Amino acid sequence: MERPSVEKRKHLRFAVRLPISFSGSGVREEGIVSSLSEAGCAGESKASLHRGACVKLRILMPDHFSPMAVDLARVRWVLGRRFGLEFLRMRPEERVRLGRIVKCSPL
Repeated sequence: MERPSVEKRKHLRFAVRLPISFSGSGVREEGIVSSLSEAGCAGESKASLHRGACVKLRILMPDHFSPMAVDLARVRWVLGRRFGLEFLRMRPEERVRLGRIVKCSPL
């Protein structure tokens, strides 16, 4: 499946390289986030994710010692080992934290 074009995006993306762990839909794995926005992220992992699957994830953010928690994310696209996740449910304090991080430098 093709990734969404930049023109369709509602949120700016930011180039990052952050460790991630996720679980759900029979998967428990680690990987790397390569881009991040207020609405989701793109990353890479050894896990075989499937479009439409839902996962919980933790992203090790540069602003804290504790990972940022996303309680529910949906896999929007998969290309080999690369994937895109849409953040569906986060605690309000995590949304604020994410907002602070992504105000740095867009792609």
